[in-house]
Amino acid sequence: MKQRVRNFTALIAGDDEDFSFSHRIFNLISFFIFLFTIIGGTCNYLIGLHPMTIYLSILGSGISGFLYYRSRIRRIFNLYSIFAYTLGTMVCLGGMYFLMRACPAPPCTWSLCY
Repeated sequence: MKQRVRNFTALIAGDDEDFSFSHRIFNLISFFIFLFTIIGGTCNYLIGLHPMTIYLSILGSGISGFLYYRSRIRRIFNLYSIFAYTLGTMVCLGGMYFLMRACPAPPCTWSLCY
């Protein structure tokens, strides 16, 4: 069982010899966030939430999927990757937070809703 988990994480994150520890952690986070945003976007659609939350889920999965591909397959990992991931997360999750009426939104986000 332990060997299966190691093989699975090596498949997703990369081998110890080929990738640094921070690179492997970034790959794992990118992959699982990519899966969670696909599942979350599907659930948002099925329960009938505002269409903008679905679009933000699609945008978030696109950002996560692209950065995972860029990091794991193309082996490009730098400060730009971390910055792009952080910015994409703040935009997508912040937008969802306001669109789901968790707190009053600033007037500029209301134009996105209607």
